[in-house]
Amino acid sequence: MYILNHGKDGMIFYALSFWQKEYCKKHKRILLVNGIKSLYKVNFFEYFNMPEDPTIIFNTEQITMICTNPVYTIFPHELQNKMLDVLEERIVFTHLAENIFCYNGIPLGLPNDPMSETILVHSRSGGGNGYPLFKQLVFHQSILDICKERWSRLQIPYLCIHIRNTDYTCKYVRYFYKNEAIHSVLERNIYRYG
Repeated sequence: MYILNHGKDGMIFYALSFWQKEYCKKHKRILLVNGIKSLYKVNFFEYFNMPEDPTIIFNTEQITMICTNPVYTIFPHELQNKMLDVLEERIVFTHLAENIFCYNGIPLGLPNDPMSETILVHSRSGGGNGYPLFKQLVFHQSILDICKERWSRLQIPYLCIHIRNTDYTCKYVRYFYKNEAIHSVLERNIYRYG
């Protein structure tokens, strides 16, 4: 018995996974966390060492095999035999209310009552308490090596500004030019990423 966590966010998507873990424990299910299905379209588990836990499956190939097993039943039933389309995003869920998404008007929240279907499809965004997850995240050594190498090339002093422009967009170019006087103090040491 499984729950497919088919989130709509970036890191919050992974934080929600840990909230769903409690639900899985209560209902004796294994949580399937498709790392590629997030706002960033990258598998975060290639960047981070995730905690060992037999009740969570992160492996995308394994998740695909489970979700496309013709013997398994799916909730909602309308997604039976369509799970590959879900995983490859040919089927896209729509926002219903608050943080919950739906498929053809069917909410994809976690049901309160026990369900007999093999796989429950769950899709939501935000609203998770991400701190427990962030305490456990550790970069793979190869990623740490890249970060250390790039950091060592920075000339001191340097200015670091983080601008969120992923799920929430902003006018970062306007910000940059509006604050050009601040940036010009360290002009020779401005590094742009993206």
